[in-house]
Amino acid sequence: MAPPVTFKERLNTVKVRHAIVQGGQVIMLFVFNILFLGGDLKDVSGYVHRTLGSNTKYNKIINKTQHEKLNSGDSSSWDVSLLFQLLQKFCGLKDPNVDKWGSLGGGSLENLLQQIKELRNDMAHDMDTIYSKDVRDQKLEEIRNLCYETLRKLEDKAPVSQEDIYEHHRLIDSIIEDAKEDINETIPDENIRHAKSAVEIRVAEGGYVADCFVDDSMESSDIDKLISSFWKYAGRE
Repeated sequence: MAPPVTFKERLNTVKVRHAIVQGGQVIMLFVFNILFLGGDLKDVSGYVHRTLGSNTKYNKIINKTQHEKLNSGDSSSWDVSLLFQLLQKFCGLKDPNVDKWGSLGGGSLENLLQQIKELRNDMAHDMDTIYSKDVRDQKLEEIRNLCYETLRKLEDKAPVSQEDIYEHHRLIDSIIEDAKEDINETIPDENIRHAKSAVEIRVAEGGYVADCFVDDSMESSDIDKLISSFWKYAGRE
């Protein structure tokens, strides 16, 4: 019989999911900023409106939550789903209705962006699987390689300063290496056993939930300590 999954293992898996979402968002936002056809990054919503030509078409593509994010002026709040839509339609890339990005050659910028989105979706929506250390590291290297290759292909598409490329390599490396450092709480694993109550932890852009189970014997202060530690690693503190 397999040993029970520990709280640490759950948190370390959630850290990896968060890193993949965060890494994908960082690279997609950078690509968008470089390729956006509208020029004025402070008027993305206006450009999208003008390009589509009607509120009906706009609302069909951009939902209410995405509209609020576009109008907030804070591009750091733009999630992977929104950025992917913007990249497909307003950045001069191949029309996905004509050339399916998932079917293009693996070396194209469009296909790399598609792969980043699909990896993000796989990780963000699979909240049941707890990954081993080897699998966690494999997933992290996968997103790192996709991000690196995307930056390389972006340089073929448009002028990009080497300083910006270096900075985004550094950002991705920082995200990946932080996620590879497992959480090692001092609270003994034996105090974190089968679920009697569930602590919901909402992570990153999509608000998806990881259920982290806590034993009855655990003090509330210990639970708070674990959650506080998680938020630290997830970049919320």
